[in-house]
Amino acid sequence: RDVGLEARRIMSAPDEFARLVQTALQMQQAGRLDEADAALNEALRLDPGSDETWVLLAQVRRRAGRAELAIAALHRAIQLAPSRADYH
Repeated sequence: RDVGLEARRIMSAPDEFARLVQTALQMQQAGRLDEADAALNEALRLDPGSDETWVLLAQVRRRAGRAELAIAALHRAIQLAPSRADYH
């Protein structure tokens, strides 16, 4: 196991996370909702505790007509940040 490679991957994760979320926002604005969904899922793989990303995923899924998946994503955001009144 290459510990250096693993360390570099972990250190680059915040940059990669930000890039993926930015890509998702661009895809959402362009109406490319499947690509936005995929980018957000990849971002959440890097940081599953990002409540704001779960909310963004819920918005993308709602816009794509995937109501049940949108609700599930929003529920996850609420679990992560129950004090955020704007999520309720």
